[in-house]
Amino acid sequence: MMSVDDYPEIIEDFSWRLSATADVRLDDPKVIYVGRNDTMKPADGFDGCLYAAQWNNFFPFRLAFQQPSSLTVTMVPNGECM
Repeated sequence: MMSVDDYPEIIEDFSWRLSATADVRLDDPKVIYVGRNDTMKPADGFDGCLYAAQWNNFFPFRLAFQQPSSLTVTMVPNGECM
């Protein structure tokens, strides 16, 4: 299920796209990219502002901005919010 702002929730079965060993629970993710990455074309990717993100009981923005900062969380560029 995916929910964005006030839009209706979307329930979609993505199992046909995932391998049998894929981590689909996202309860202990190793890496999450939010926004753009350097492999994307300039016109691709996210354009806007993210206020919050939550996967199950995992809150990546809380981890990114907590004080003292976690050694397991890296923000690029240099921990700045742009």
